[in-house]
Amino acid sequence: MASEKKVKAVTVLRSDSDFGGAPDVVSGGKTKKKKKKQSVKMVEGPVLDLAKQFDKATTAYREGHEKSNSKKKDGWIKDFPKNTTKALGKLKIPFNPF
Repeated sequence: MASEKKVKAVTVLRSDSDFGGAPDVVSGGKTKKKKKKQSVKMVEGPVLDLAKQFDKATTAYREGHEKSNSKKKDGWIKDFPKNTTKALGKLKIPFNPF
C-alpha cells in the first residue's frame, strides 16, 4: 500500500446495467481495540520470538539439506553434522529458568 492512512468511506461506482447506476457508499464504523489480559501479553511475546527462531533454524537446515542432497545422492547424510550445527547456530534461545 502506498500509505498507511485509515479509510473512512468507500464509494463503489456501478454501471447503468447494474442496479440502476447509483453509486453505493460504504462507510466504516468505529472498531473496538482487542483487549488482552496482562498475563497473556507477557507470554505472547517470548512464545512468538521462540517460534520465529525455530522457523529460522529449520529453514537453515532445510536449505543445507537440499544443497547437500543436490551435490551427491547421499550428500545429506555426510553433511548432516555440518547442517545441524549451522541450524543450531541460528537458534538463539536465551536461558531463563524463571
